[in-house]
Amino acid sequence: MGVLLVEHLRENVAMARLELLSALRAEGVQCTWAFLGPFTLLRCQSDPLPAVGRLGMSKRAAEVEYAGPPGNAPDLAKGRAFLVSSSVLPRGDRRRLAARVAEAQSGEPSFSSPELLLKAVLVGEILLLGRVVWERESFAHREPHQRPFRTPVSMKPKYARLLVNLSAVPRGGRLLDPFCGAGSILIEAALMGIEAHGSDRDPRMVEGARENLEALGLKASLEVADVGEVEGEYDGIATDAPYGRSSSTGGEPLRSLMRRAFATFHRVLRPGGRAAVALGDESLLALSDPLVELYRVHQRVHGSLERTYSVLARLG
Repeated sequence: MGVLLVEHLRENVAMARLELLSALRAEGVQCTWAFLGPFTLLRCQSDPLPAVGRLGMSKRAAEVEYAGPPGNAPDLAKGRAFLVSSSVLPRGDRRRLAARVAEAQSGEPSFSSPELLLKAVLVGEILLLGRVVWERESFAHREPHQRPFRTPVSMKPKYARLLVNLSAVPRGGRLLDPFCGAGSILIEAALMGIEAHGSDRDPRMVEGARENLEALGLKASLEVADVGEVEGEYDGIATDAPYGRSSSTGGEPLRSLMRRAFATFHRVLRPGGRAAVALGDESLLALSDPLVELYRVHQRVHGSLERTYSVLARLG
């Protein structure tokens, strides 16, 4: 594969880029890259599609087959029914670009059943054109409201998958979620071929997580345990930390709980392992020593409410 153009969800491009680079690391794919607005261009030493196929914050990827003046766009359809998805950077008439590319194709445009999806991106005066080789599956059937066991703070699949990828755990590796709640992160990890382990101090949550996993035909190791009681050795941790309500912390002050949690992360992570943590209070990261923070990215939830996604590492 030559150059791959990955198209990210526009809601938080910084998060999507970080997820992509983490997934490439997890799959052991060496690449050079360039960022183009909501796109990332990849040139890799091996096939990047196993890594790209893990993503939650990106929507498609195309193998670039042409880069040059728009007027010289090649015929990639070659008689097949096709559809053109187009973007103009920094901004411009996407429909005009799509029509221009479509004129160069020998097939028939089809909105209902295209055999081929083309991606056209105009960057200044240069057209990047390629065949779409990956599109993200729909997560609709795994949204929290579709699960048999639901909680008001259950994480959406794309964010749960983001956290799993930020942990950089490879397929077949061991991942821990010590605040597993209803199992959102465990579900995504299991779907990605990762050995998922979850714990929670609340027995109702553990049973609910098991019910949600079973409804999707998935398995994970589950136990009722305080974060300080967790044992084992893990390649990575992905977790959505408690928001601080008394019910979620067992009445323990949140800062005390997270200080103990970070100590556990350092104890159970293998050297070089990463912990991807979503936090409602960014100041809690000051308690994460001796873990080393590698990255931090913010997500605006609504109004002035923000979530912080941080990647921490055990160096030795």
